[in-house]
Amino acid sequence: MNVLDPSGKLMELRTKLGEGGEGAVWASPRATNLAIKTYLKTMPPVQADKLQAMTSVADSTLLAAAAWPTRLVYNASRTPVGFEMPKLSGQKPLHDLIGMKSRMKSFPNANWQWLVHAAVNLALAFDGLHRKNIVVGDVNSNNVVIQEDARVLFIDCDSFQIRTPTRTFRCEVGVPEYQPPELQAVPFGSVDRLPSHDAFGMAVMIFQLLFVGKHPFMGRLPNPGSAAPTPGENIAQGNYFYDEQARRLGLQPPPASLSVGAVTPAVAELFERAFRGRPEERPLAQEWTIALAELERAITTCKIYAAHRYLTRTPCPWCAIELHTKIVYFAAPALVTLSGDVDDSIWSTFPNAEVERLWREIATIAIPNVAFEQINPVRVAPAPVGDSLRKKGITFVAVLGTLVVCALIIWLIPQSRPYDFYDAILVASFWLFGRPSGGAELTIRRSKLRDARRAFDRAEADWKKLCEGSEFQSQRERLATARGSMVKQRSAYDVEIAQVRLAGLEQAKRQYLDAKFIRDAKIKGIGPQLTARLAAWNIETALDIDARVHSVSGIGEQKAIALFAWRTVAEQLFRFEPKMIESLVRDVKSKYVQQRKQGRNALMGGANVLREVSAQVEARAPAIRAKAIQERRLLDQAQADVRPFTPLIYR
Repeated sequence: MNVLDPSGKLMELRTKLGEGGEGAVWASPRATNLAIKTYLKTMPPVQADKLQAMTSVADSTLLAAAAWPTRLVYNASRTPVGFEMPKLSGQKPLHDLIGMKSRMKSFPNANWQWLVHAAVNLALAFDGLHRKNIVVGDVNSNNVVIQEDARVLFIDCDSFQIRTPTRTFRCEVGVPEYQPPELQAVPFGSVDRLPSHDAFGMAVMIFQLLFVGKHPFMGRLPNPGSAAPTPGENIAQGNYFYDEQARRLGLQPPPASLSVGAVTPAVAELFERAFRGRPEERPLAQEWTIALAELERAITTCKIYAAHRYLTRTPCPWCAIELHTKIVYFAAPALVTLSGDVDDSIWSTFPNAEVERLWREIATIAIPNVAFEQINPVRVAPAPVGDSLRKKGITFVAVLGTLVVCALIIWLIPQSRPYDFYDAILVASFWLFGRPSGGAELTIRRSKLRDARRAFDRAEADWKKLCEGSEFQSQRERLATARGSMVKQRSAYDVEIAQVRLAGLEQAKRQYLDAKFIRDAKIKGIGPQLTARLAAWNIETALDIDARVHSVSGIGEQKAIALFAWRTVAEQLFRFEPKMIESLVRDVKSKYVQQRKQGRNALMGGANVLREVSAQVEARAPAIRAKAIQERRLLDQAQADVRPFTPLIYR
């Protein structure tokens, strides 16, 4: 195919790079980093004028953010038939990064921190366009591509809204799932798009990156009715599924979803403004860039599984999701040698004999030299009783003594025997009701005694626990468990390898189905929008097709039948070959290599860990014992202070 450049020079297009419904993309003969897009149909004048306006504003800012038209190309009649633009290579559609399984296939090393970094670059790309007074309009994950270094670029820029001093070339298309509430059910060609409109779709795409494919307006309604609403309908109704208001209304995100607690409060607040606020309150790209960069800096690595990255000072959400749902969002790359083989040399470099040698070293570390000694009470002088209470006590004893003496004298007189019972009642009543009250002073002393007894019990328990060496023992038991599992590891490995080979057919079939992506198939009634909705429910491949498809909005009975029929055909086309299980064997090897390396690291440092624990225990022992002795002495004093208030005298 031949075209002319703006100067009339002939350009022969020989290498076709791609083709679509609108036209084709060719390698430019002018430079290897350029491409030319030609249209199949004759361009209407308005489109030619729009492309001319786009080329007139092309600069380094736009070329850094998009595959932007740089100059028009013409046919022999000098009619525009296309345009020249930067040539992209190595890029992949953003939806490949958003979908969980497509991400693992296309970006196997992408962890959550990488996704956040991609979101930063996405916001930067929007910011570059908006600074040039350009609005994307048709925001969606199909017109954005991402490079291996996470750099983001827009494609299909000829649909963007462009303003010149005299004219506005509107964007006449849009995907409802990325359009704000005020544009739902509105003819896109009838309105001038604003950066605030882009801000909504940008926030949706950022949400999908950070929340691993989940759409913020897809989930479970408390009363969905006969047909669940589409994401566009949920957007129009304000059904954002991830904030506190959604929880109060009974709106539930899809299973295995992150909560907004997984991001910083600043990012959560931006989502709230983007999805709940008025159009003029939506955060624009520059705000997102700052908040996402702060989130990226606040990310840490999981101590349990290095493939997990998450917000520091929070529990790892990926571990919790894997534990409760068995869904793995991030998998560590396989351990491979330079030749591509799994590195299982660790079986020979770290044999069981080495495990036992390390264990013998660990076993020599003695339990901390701290023996428990009972802390005996000592007798101390009580605090003096107040003069008033002391005098009342003395008076009571004197009166009570007098009554007892009189009663004994009367008892010795034979004629008074009929009155002995009344004498006894009189004495007992006086003792019972005549004792002086200890009052506030006794109440305070008893309260101090209760507090002192509780404090001593705690201190003594801490002292006993330290002397029992529970911390040392738990570390030693952990190392013993690691040793036991490593001794049995090779036999377990051999059994699992044999099982994989025996069950290879079924596993290879599952792997085969898991490589059949719905987005790559032509299934009747299943277009890009439904494919994206299915992916939000973690239904991306033939293997994922099960009863869950009926829960996805827009998937009626006929479309569900088409999906199941496509899976059945895929199963029938499967042919087993022994090489199909090579990757399964490789996965088992990688798992055991990783486990053995972890066990080796634990045992190699085990003796030092126990020495450190033992030293810490022995260093802490004097202070903890001194604390227990101090609390015992305070208890002794509190007991002594209560002792003068004997119940025989005071009540």
